[in-house]
Amino acid sequence: MKLRSLLLPFATALVSLVLGACDPIRLEVILANQGGHGPTQGAPDAGQPPEEVEDDAGVPPLSKPDAGQLPDAGCWQSRELAANVTSTSFAFDSQGVGHLAVSKSDSRIYVGSTGPGEVLAPAGELQGSVRGFSLDAEGARHLLISLNGHTHYGQDQSGSWRSTLLYWDSDPMALVVDTWGFAHILFTQSTDSGRQLRYATNRSGEWAVTELAIELHPEREARADLAVDAQGHAHIAWRLAFSPGISYATNASGFWVRELVEDIDGNTPVLTIDPVGRPHLLYAYGLWYAHHAVKQNGTWAIDGVGASVGNAIDLKVDRAGKLHALLDRSQNPKIVHATLPAGGRTWSYTPILGLEGQAGATALTKSALGLDAAGTVHVGYGYEILGAGNSVRYARPCP
Repeated sequence: MKLRSLLLPFATALVSLVLGACDPIRLEVILANQGGHGPTQGAPDAGQPPEEVEDDAGVPPLSKPDAGQLPDAGCWQSRELAANVTSTSFAFDSQGVGHLAVSKSDSRIYVGSTGPGEVLAPAGELQGSVRGFSLDAEGARHLLISLNGHTHYGQDQSGSWRSTLLYWDSDPMALVVDTWGFAHILFTQSTDSGRQLRYATNRSGEWAVTELAIELHPEREARADLAVDAQGHAHIAWRLAFSPGISYATNASGFWVRELVEDIDGNTPVLTIDPVGRPHLLYAYGLWYAHHAVKQNGTWAIDGVGASVGNAIDLKVDRAGKLHALLDRSQNPKIVHATLPAGGRTWSYTPILGLEGQAGATALTKSALGLDAAGTVHVGYGYEILGAGNSVRYARPCP
């Protein structure tokens, strides 16, 4: 079904890009966990994808690329939000309304939402590549931008867009705004040994940066994910640079501690925090099967989730502690919604979307999951169009 285009632009004032020197930077150095990580728990041999799945264990994930079937997806409706974009970032509010920021070939940044009567409109005079997008409790929008090899932070809390140059010669990666409206940022800077990960926040009223002593691979598309818990503590997940391994770090104890989650060659993980403060990671093992890891009782419990490439995955947890994962598959349906109830052991699966309906589509580039008050799933996803750049769409179940 082709839905009508969104109408009525946002009322946004055009404001000159403000490039200001950053405030004094306070440096800290992360400390490694001297005890290492605890033994993996969960299903036997949980570090490997299961060879077989019993019929009564729910809809089976694919243990091999051509094995198993998923149920009919039912009715889903989708609409295009933007075409010919060079970068995209999503944020969903508590009502499940999707907000997005994109940049286009003219380098300008546009923002909009899936709400009734809203379309993409310029974010003032902001330019660059969008690397992060977050909403605060008042609904103000915050952007993490890469421009000319530097990290910029933009926000419209005053009703118009303003931007500040934060760090020179850096690659911004992730942005989260906490419940008090403070920003938390991940970025990398190049050193003689490679790309070093940094964490920055303005919680003290000034921007302060922590040197994490975490090295990302200088050539591979290695990134890191960031989450902030209800107390304002930061949590980070990443893939090791030069050896197999998925890792995690947090400053919840008052100082930074890091640990190895699983000793496998996985894709870059995504991260979320549940209502009781436990971190959950989702990542692809061997670029074809997703693992889920949760920190509980001092150790990491790991289980297999389902077939997934790992380039366009997402993970969220609802108020009841139920996990919701988006899996990106190498075959249609390309996007699968997987769920695990709080305290449960068996994942359930619902196929959402394929890419047959989008002519020329070759591969998913990202996905984002939102949940409204009724628990309805909302999905934003980007995909590559052969010879025509990337497009962005929004999907939800039919009413």
